[in-house]
Amino acid sequence: LWNEGKQMADQIRLIRDPDEPGSVLVQINPPQTASLGSVQPTKGAYCFVVDVSGSMCTAADVKNDDGDKVSLGFCLLDIAKHAVNTFIASLEDDDYVALVTYGSHAAVHMSWIKCDEAGRTTALERVNAMHISGSTN
Repeated sequence: LWNEGKQMADQIRLIRDPDEPGSVLVQINPPQTASLGSVQPTKGAYCFVVDVSGSMCTAADVKNDDGDKVSLGFCLLDIAKHAVNTFIASLEDDDYVALVTYGSHAAVHMSWIKCDEAGRTTALERVNAMHISGSTN
């Protein structure tokens, strides 16, 4: 794939799904950073979609070595919050994040925020403010 004389992708694959007539998966492999020359790689923009319905207050049990369930006091939403917070903490200052939650209804819990120091702090606060709401039935 070329654009204005610059290579934009090393490979493009079209994959048909035999179970979904008319649908095609497009896989685009971008060139490696070294082959970009002076062009900077695109920064990331990540939108997290988190279930906050009542089922997410289910205990996040784990199994011990004997196969018995053990509760450590966390619910599924606690685990989801931790996963999102960990990902946000790993982002670069030029990356962006947004958060959509859904229970009975979907809602934008946090619009796009740049992950500089202040933005990352705000994003982590918004993630931690998520609470159980609604039902997905």
